Amino acid sequence: PLFFNYLSDTVSSVREVGVECLKKLIEKFGSAWVTSGLIPKLQSHLTTPKLSYLNRMCILHSLLVCAKFLDTKQNNEFILPIIAKGIKDKIANVRFYTVKLVNEYIKQFDSSSKEKIKTLIRDLTKDEDNDVKFYASKLLESMK
Repeated sequence: PLFFNYLSDTVSSVREVGVECLKKLIEKFGSAWVTSGLIPKLQSHLTTPKLSYLNRMCILHSLLVCAKFLDTKQNNEFILPIIAKGIKDKIANVRFYTVKLVNEYIKQFDSSSKEKIKTLIRDLTKDEDNDVKFYASKLLESMK
């Protein structure tokens, strides 16, 4: 519960500290805890009605931090669908932030997942937001 208080705080630096603390929690409790307890709760929070885009970005960051501690099969099953939601978010800042996070964590995925991510990112190269388009193009270029 304390971790989720960090994630929903109105101050961005507090949310950032929460994400940093997540790494220590995962190291302590392991990947089984991540897949059975943490990810379902994060997914539930992500679908909360009227959730601020800032909170969605923080949850997406938390999920991608989890990706470092999971194997490729777990990343395909648990993380990839959430990345897809972030890439398709209605708010440009969330799409932009998701692309930046994917760029940072792309190494955590196998080749088939990377292809799925590429397909999603290609759509963003035609986004209405210039920053989203720019970083989507940049990510695609780095994935070649």
